Amino acid sequence: MRSDERFLVTGAMGCIGSWVVAQLVREGVSVTTFDLSEDDARWQLLMDPDERESVNRVVGDLTDPTAVADVIADGQITHIVHLGGLQFPFCRANPVLGAQVNVLGTVNVFAGAQAAQHVRGLSYASSVAVFGPAADYPDRTVADDSPLDPRSFYGTYKQANEFTARAFWADQGVGSVGLRPPIVYGMGRDQGITADPSLAMRAAATGQSFDIKFGGTIALGYAGDVAADFITSARAEVDGALVHNNRARSHTVDEVISAIDNAVGVKGLISRGEATAETVEHVDDQSVEYLLSEAELTTLIEGVQESVAGFRRTADSA
Repeated sequence: MRSDERFLVTGAMGCIGSWVVAQLVREGVSVTTFDLSEDDARWQLLMDPDERESVNRVVGDLTDPTAVADVIADGQITHIVHLGGLQFPFCRANPVLGAQVNVLGTVNVFAGAQAAQHVRGLSYASSVAVFGPAADYPDRTVADDSPLDPRSFYGTYKQANEFTARAFWADQGVGSVGLRPPIVYGMGRDQGITADPSLAMRAAATGQSFDIKFGGTIALGYAGDVAADFITSARAEVDGALVHNNRARSHTVDEVISAIDNAVGVKGLISRGEATAETVEHVDDQSVEYLLSEAELTTLIEGVQESVAGFRRTADSA
C-alpha cells in the first residue's frame, strides 16, 4: 500500500480512466475522481461494489477552473492522471465545446497542479491523432518526434495540450508526461470511431455477429496496459514536459478477428469492411521504455481472451 500517494483521476468514468481507477484501488492507493458523468457502468465491469465504494467521487466540470483547483487542493493530491476530454466524434460535432473541454480543461488541470504545490507527478492523455495520415511517414511508422500534422479538431486540441504542457514546464515548473495512446481495446471501450474491435469482442462473447467497419493494419494497446502506463508515468515525477507514444503493437484487423474466433471457439461471427482506419499503423515506442521498463505488454491473444471472458462474465451476471 502506498500510503503517501493521493491520486486524482479526471475522466475516470471513461474506458482508460476506469482501468486506472481499478488498478490504483487494488494497490490500496487513495483515489479521488473528477468527472462530469456519474455513470459508473464501466466501473461495474472492472470493480466489485466494495472497490467502487472506496473511491472518493467528485462530480465536476473541467471547464470550471475553481472546481478543478479545489479538488486538487482539498484532496492534497500528490499525483494526477488527466484523461478527461471529449472524443473524436463529439469534437467534430461541436468544435467549440470540444475546445472548451479538451484545451481549456487541460489548462485548468495544469494551473490547479501548479497552484497546489503538493502535486509531485502528472500524466495526461494526448493521442496518435496529433499525427497525419500513415502514408505521410516513412514505413508508415510514427516516432515521438515525428512531425505533427493533425487533420481533425480532436487531434488539433491534443497538439495544443502538448504545447500547454511545455509552457507550464518552461514558465511554471510543472513537470508532466504526455502519452499518445493507439487504438485501445478491452472491456469498457465502447465509444469512438475505433471502438469496433472491442465491440466485436463483446458481441462475439455472447454469440452475436458484428461487422468491424475497417480493415488494414492498426496499432493496438490493451486497456489494462495503457492504464498502467499512465500510472507509471505520473509516478515518474519528471522534470520537464515529456511526450511519448504509448507502447503499441501492430496487427491487421484480420489478425484481430482470428483472435476473437479462437477466444469464442466459433468462426464467422465477425466480419470487416474494406476501408482502412484513419489512424497510424505502426508506432515507434522505444523512447518510452525507460519509464516503463518493468511492465510487460499483454499479447493480442491474451488481451482478446481476457476481454471475451470478461464480457461473458458480465453478461452472465446481468
